[in-house]
Amino acid sequence: MNEQKCSVNDFVWSLFQQLLIISASKAKSEYELYRSQWEIYASMLNFRRNFEKSKANEILQLHLNAYIQMSNFENRLDLKCEVLSGFCCDYCDSLNGVKFEINDVIKNQYLASTKCTNEKGCNCCYGLVPERDSQGFAIVKRK
Repeated sequence: MNEQKCSVNDFVWSLFQQLLIISASKAKSEYELYRSQWEIYASMLNFRRNFEKSKANEILQLHLNAYIQMSNFENRLDLKCEVLSGFCCDYCDSLNGVKFEINDVIKNQYLASTKCTNEKGCNCCYGLVPERDSQGFAIVKRK
């Protein structure tokens, strides 16, 4: 008989996957979907980095993406993503303060990329800032 043993890490990962599936099926709105993903990916990131001792940049990318989608979904302002580098590495520090279009960030995943050289994993994030007109007023999204 061929027995398969399941490690604690494998079990925890299966729980995370189940949480993602269940939360997606129970979400009543797109905002709720992104909110639950954001929370679950934060827990997954914590687990990978603190227990598995992994950089887990791929999980950070998912977490950041969910944050951007969640924050942008119900916001009435036209937003941009500003890179906030936490003195992470030369690559990330070179992006500090740079503002990108939201769709550009989702497509290109600037942070937590393979270009990040932080041995413990990327520690950067995006701040969402409103676009401003020539008079300094926040610009409202077009419908």
